[in-house]
Amino acid sequence: MIIGVALIVIIALAINAPGRSDLGYRISLQWHIANLPQARPLTAADRVLVIAPHPDDELLACSETILAARRVGARVDVVWLTSGDGFEWDEAIVAHDPRPSPKDMLALGQQRMGEAREATALLGLKPDQQHFLGFPDGGLLRLFFKYRAKPYTSHLTRVAAVPYVEAVKRGTPYTGDQLLRQLDALLIELKPTLALMPAQEDRHRDHKAAYLFMAQALADCDMEKAARLYIVHGGVEWPMPKGLHRELPLAPAPRGKQLPWEVVPLSPADEQLKLDALHCYRSQTETLGHFLRAFVRTNELISPMPETDLGSAEQ
Repeated sequence: MIIGVALIVIIALAINAPGRSDLGYRISLQWHIANLPQARPLTAADRVLVIAPHPDDELLACSETILAARRVGARVDVVWLTSGDGFEWDEAIVAHDPRPSPKDMLALGQQRMGEAREATALLGLKPDQQHFLGFPDGGLLRLFFKYRAKPYTSHLTRVAAVPYVEAVKRGTPYTGDQLLRQLDALLIELKPTLALMPAQEDRHRDHKAAYLFMAQALADCDMEKAARLYIVHGGVEWPMPKGLHRELPLAPAPRGKQLPWEVVPLSPADEQLKLDALHCYRSQTETLGHFLRAFVRTNELISPMPETDLGSAEQ
């Protein structure tokens, strides 16, 4: 047993190796993205919408698309489906309280919304481009499958309706129908030519739910072809290696290897801006910094929605 544990530790250290192993990773990861096409350049006529299940997802996966949109004068908006008020482990560590109360979790949601405003403001977004829906962190998949009309009560915040003054519609019941209605309204208002959202292959339940809700909303509004997918939770130990490795590329996640990925390159200046914005998420970097900084790379990856998914969304 001791030998087995030692092997696990050695493998983990190797996967999360520091700079001395960057050359090997660079060769390996570059091979994985060598034949991937680049995403099409944005123009001033584009209207970009980023759907983030939680505050920080938009930054990890879509920073460069946001920056590129701003550079060419395209409209860009970010919509956060939840306020991140269900990350109990994070609140326990940050607040040094092993059993955070519902009030503590709501305070965490307030903090993460403030961090999101600060982070995306660094990328150039104004308050009217930042949209918080305030639905339950950790409960989105239940809203899609079970609580379409009946309100869901979060087991962590103990609320059954959007509690935040900053939200698009405070007091909205936690139901799937209400979330879909808000997404439909935003799509009709913003008319995105590019809608970035989690892929259904993402391991996180809220990310899977975000895909399901957005696929339905895009179909409702006949905008399926605007969809572009991203992955944050892509499989064990992805992205490799952990920590800050700014000269390494980001390779496709194991869980999404079948998707038609496109490369969105980052300049060194944009990498630094992404890192600076990431540091605004103090509540997250304190507990998950090693994972989050692994997304500051020479590129990001997005994928058009596969034709099979387009067909199912239209049904």
